[in-house]
Amino acid sequence: MQEETRRWAEARGLSFIVGPPSGVTPSSVAGGLDWVVSLHQAAWAEDPAFVEAGVRGVVVDPTGTPSSPFISTIGASDASWKEAGFLAGVMTGLIGDSQVAGVVADDEQWGGDLAAGFEQGLRYTCPRCRQVRAEGASLDVREFVRQGIEGVFVAPGGRAGELAAVLKEGGLWVVWVGDLPTEAIQERLAGRVVLEPAALVAQALDALAAGEGGQRWPYSVGTGGMALGDVNSQAISPGRQRLADEAEQKLASGALDLDGP
Repeated sequence: MQEETRRWAEARGLSFIVGPPSGVTPSSVAGGLDWVVSLHQAAWAEDPAFVEAGVRGVVVDPTGTPSSPFISTIGASDASWKEAGFLAGVMTGLIGDSQVAGVVADDEQWGGDLAAGFEQGLRYTCPRCRQVRAEGASLDVREFVRQGIEGVFVAPGGRAGELAAVLKEGGLWVVWVGDLPTEAIQERLAGRVVLEPAALVAQALDALAAGEGGQRWPYSVGTGGMALGDVNSQAISPGRQRLADEAEQKLASGALDLDGP
């Protein structure tokens, strides 16, 4: 993302500086600060000095930071989680031949758009697949193996990283959303849904530069902010991966409507 921002700035004759959050203070206005791209909470956005000076910026993965006339945000919306769940379901349905798919998620994690998307994705690639879910506290890898499960989607949040490590040690393939918590999981990673803010930063900055008010930029396949990644050919053969690529392309083109019947 840093390189994307650098290219955007240099193309417009702007200086590009990387600094800690503490370096973005009202005194920066006097130094000619016009734009900020932040990976942290935008405390600077609330300061009257920045508002008065018209400093504009983009905040990535905000937690409670709303967009404003000068600030756009990049993050996951309900629709983002449905797409992420769908792609995770697509990949999980392509692992093995037992037609049983595993899910590890506590009740508070498993519901709404993520779960609905996963179910649609699983049906897309494995219409006959049966879904078996376990909560983190009651996860029994041996029981998953007994039921013929080879691939497991670990829902984001909570103890996801720890649980993925347990599944990896048990020899099961893991499907993941977002950045990996540890490189060790890579050994049994079947594939993951990549959330890529870099693809959205330039779009958000361009809109602000064109005079548009700040807005929310959600991750999606269509905008390039979400994609399949790290697909392991040992877990999902190249032939089967074509089905996953097809699903991704249909989402990007709008040919797949996850809210439809």
